[in-house]
Amino acid sequence: GLAAANHRDLPRLDVSGVVFNADQLRAVLTSRCLRRVEELRLGCVSRPGSPGPLFHSNPGWVLPLDHLVALDLNGQRLGNSNVGEILRQPAAALRYFGLARNDLDAGVVRAFVESKHLNLSYLDVRGNSLTPSNLAALKGRFPGAVVQV
Repeated sequence: GLAAANHRDLPRLDVSGVVFNADQLRAVLTSRCLRRVEELRLGCVSRPGSPGPLFHSNPGWVLPLDHLVALDLNGQRLGNSNVGEILRQPAAALRYFGLARNDLDAGVVRAFVESKHLNLSYLDVRGNSLTPSNLAALKGRFPGAVVQV
């Protein structure tokens, strides 16, 4: 359906809970109708220990980050390296970043600190393996932001 909507610009898309395989999700994310999307919610419920479909793509390249203000990747289980790829891409408009249950640990904190283009007002890192010092570093990087732990 999204391929047929190429003549439109969707401002928001919530496909949380929709079961995709990696190819289907990649086709959704590269649809022309999402070229100016501002809010994208891709939350998924995966089996314990298995990653979501975005894990099998390079999320830094397939996510339409140019205009995103809100990005929710709850439960995708992306891990440090995939989230690091996202953080290396320019996403200056991003204010809301949902990363609950993404198998993150101290290794991702450095990528956040080095991402000078980000100006988050909300960061959800619940359900990850972050220590109190990691959380303090994130709060220091984004003063005034709500860091959900």
